[in-house]
Amino acid sequence: MRQILIKINGFIAAFCGWLMLLMSLLLLLDVCARLIDKPLKGMAELSVFCMMIVVYLGLAHCQERNEHVSLELLTEFLSPRKARILKSISLFLVLVGVSLLFFSIYKDAVHSYLNKEMLTGAVEFVIWPVKFIMLFRTFLFFWIQVFFFFFLNFLNLRNKQLLV
Repeated sequence: MRQILIKINGFIAAFCGWLMLLMSLLLLLDVCARLIDKPLKGMAELSVFCMMIVVYLGLAHCQERNEHVSLELLTEFLSPRKARILKSISLFLVLVGVSLLFFSIYKDAVHSYLNKEMLTGAVEFVIWPVKFIMLFRTFLFFWIQVFFFFFLNFLNLRNKQLLV
């Protein structure tokens, strides 16, 4: 299961890079078109969708590699045992937070799909596909949190080794 999650995360992380390139090109194209007084309709909205997708697609990969921003000031002054316990508590709190986030996104995505929500502007965009992408990645983020951090670190507390 772990190897499958790692491969899925690696593929989606690479896709994020290409999506960032696409988003940059869309913005560049929009700016160039505005310079010649021919603005492209819907480019700003499309760029926002790309940005939302990139942020949520990158969450699980960032967590897998333990590359989130963290404050280590408190753990520097604690004994190694107390630092491990504090890290385990914080990982559990992240697990609870991700669970709540998943539930909230699930409700919002289903509501958006059932009501056929659209973003109105120069061009109308259907919102529910983006919300289901967010839901999918939050689901993977949850399982990465469970397998890679909470479960493995909880078992390794006896070995005095934290895997993150």
